[in-house]
Amino acid sequence: MHVVAIDPKRPVLVAGFAAATVNGIFTDGPSLASRPDLRAVAEQAGPAVGAYVAVGEQARLPITAVLGHATPQIGALLRQRVAALGTFSPFTAEAVAVPSPSADTGRAALAFPDERAAKANAEGRAAAPAMISQMVTGRANAIRATGTNVTGAVLTLALHTSSPRVLPQAVQTRALGLDLCL
Repeated sequence: MHVVAIDPKRPVLVAGFAAATVNGIFTDGPSLASRPDLRAVAEQAGPAVGAYVAVGEQARLPITAVLGHATPQIGALLRQRVAALGTFSPFTAEAVAVPSPSADTGRAALAFPDERAAKANAEGRAAAPAMISQMVTGRANAIRATGTNVTGAVLTLALHTSSPRVLPQAVQTRALGLDLCL
């Protein structure tokens, strides 16, 4: 994150890559809470002691971010592996919730344009966390999706982690994989 702002009146902390996004929330711009897609994913993610929410382009992790300084050949291989998992169409909002600091579970929710897109993305996005954690940590089961559910246009994934610290760290480092954008 490049820009962080705290509004003590509400109280809320907003962080983002673009100053315009962050400043818009604090200068009588539209609140993130006014977005129906964000409200829907927050509702599906459920209560949490820690949560990550993102909207629009900031919510989607470009596959190039996973690659870092990889060669074009490695990039093509990763794209091929991710594409083989299933559908990865764009979504508009994401919420990842950690229900307790000692829990080895979490929930993630992604908002799509409609229910059809949410259902089409369920298989691929549920397979992505194990593949990405295998690439990042060398352990395929560091994070895995144990179930999916579609409610309207929102895809919810139940997440299981090998350790209570794994999920928050993966959220912070953008290593979940379910938010990939091809």
